[in-house]
Amino acid sequence: MLLEDWFLAIEDGTAQYRYPSAAYPKTWTEEELDTLVRDIDAEIDQEVVRQPGTSVGAKAGPGFQRLELTQRLALAQQLHALVQKHASILPRSLS
Repeated sequence: MLLEDWFLAIEDGTAQYRYPSAAYPKTWTEEELDTLVRDIDAEIDQEVVRQPGTSVGAKAGPGFQRLELTQRLALAQQLHALVQKHASILPRSLS
């Protein structure tokens, strides 16, 4: 749901109004944020190709790489908070 919400914001042009919290306790480098969005796009691209009836060359990923650095940070914070919130039910490799 979180990634879908962000995707819709990218598509309708409102993602640019999403800002990170200056008080968030974790920080990331620009390279880490670039890797995050690249990995999200790649994973979703793979899922699209796995869908029945999708051609192997199909490329319908969400394009999270279109996010500016500020919005990438806001996305990372939200993803991190979600993982932390549900850490007790996640495999150790994710928490």
